[in-house]
Amino acid sequence: MRRILGPTMACAACALLAVPAAAQETEVNWATFWVGTNPLKPWGEALLEGFNAEYDGQYEIVTEEIPGDKQYRDKMRADAVADALPDLITGNTALMKDLRDSGRVVDLMPYLEADPEWRDSFFDNAFDTYLTAEGELYALPYSRDYIGIFYNKAMFEEAGIEEFPRTWEAFFEACDTLSAAGFIPMATEGDWTTRLMWANMIGTQPGGAEWLSTAGGEGDLELVGNAPVVAGTEMLRRMFEEGCTNEDAFTGQYATGATLFLQAEAAMIANGPWMIPNIKGVNTETAEGLGEDVDYAVSPGAGDERGLIIVTGEAGFAVGAKEQDKIDGSVAFLKYLTSDEQMLNQAVMVSRFGPTRMELSEEQRGQLEPMLLDIVAESEDVQHTYPHTNITMPTSIIQEFINSWPVYARGQIDTETFLEILEDAQ
Repeated sequence: MRRILGPTMACAACALLAVPAAAQETEVNWATFWVGTNPLKPWGEALLEGFNAEYDGQYEIVTEEIPGDKQYRDKMRADAVADALPDLITGNTALMKDLRDSGRVVDLMPYLEADPEWRDSFFDNAFDTYLTAEGELYALPYSRDYIGIFYNKAMFEEAGIEEFPRTWEAFFEACDTLSAAGFIPMATEGDWTTRLMWANMIGTQPGGAEWLSTAGGEGDLELVGNAPVVAGTEMLRRMFEEGCTNEDAFTGQYATGATLFLQAEAAMIANGPWMIPNIKGVNTETAEGLGEDVDYAVSPGAGDERGLIIVTGEAGFAVGAKEQDKIDGSVAFLKYLTSDEQMLNQAVMVSRFGPTRMELSEEQRGQLEPMLLDIVAESEDVQHTYPHTNITMPTSIIQEFINSWPVYARGQIDTETFLEILEDAQ
């Protein structure tokens, strides 16, 4: 692995805290995909306006807008290869790992160590996702997510289903009932939402949660013969074989499944709470009344032992700047981003909690989406919690999953062969 860039050796600690002597404003470039219908757009606009006002005359964040999650990730990977990264990059764990491996991003740990108050504002395990074995921090998390399954209560009621299923057998029975009523039971696309269900089906197997929580370290993953992985993978294929998902569930494009759910054509979708604004019609055209019809649930489980994906650092910010003044401006932005004010704004605007220790008043809790508070409360009553596959698995396995899942789901290869293909991709 290439070494992550560190602060300038000469008086590094001084550089961390120094204010530029010149009066000239430093421009910091933030490449962002929080545009268009992206649910993070309102918070991104608030961050940009607030930071630029607070640091007027010292720093100015200028955005490079790149619509589309995949297009953004592809460009950032290409920029890393070309040694042309923007000053600030945001993205999921897979992108952040690739930026780490490029050696083109700044180690943020010295900046946190230089400001203990900022460092200690984070939960104890907040940095684990982005921390290397050498103690370098290649990205800063800004989220702590409780990722459940959205479901359309109106569709469930019309089909005669009284509650969200608590067991996997009840889940498959619900799929049959919803199909018979003319609904697509579960919206997927062969990538993100499919892999969330994969994590749920692995994580609720005996030993599955422990494996997902500990397997993401150094070394290759063992998938073939891994009992919870085998059982969860075969259950995922059963979901397709028994008609629980849409027929075009192999595009690899998030919009495939999301549109079906937002237009009330599918009854369920696995996704994070950041989808709540879209469900409520923010920046998105949805079926009439959808916001009132949708609720959020934890995953079914084996024998009523339900599960929930909980991830600190599902997404983060990396610093690709090279000049010290731009690094300092980027770090100042990250401090602003993770301030109590902005973490509350994120929770209100995006329905997403942050990775920092923040006590909410009753008045502040009243500003939050009830679905978000409900899933957090329900998390205390689940038997299994675990991360999703972006945390556990390297990008190479995830990409091979997208490529090979259609062949496996259609029964053209068996489970052992599918898992061998994924293992060999490492």
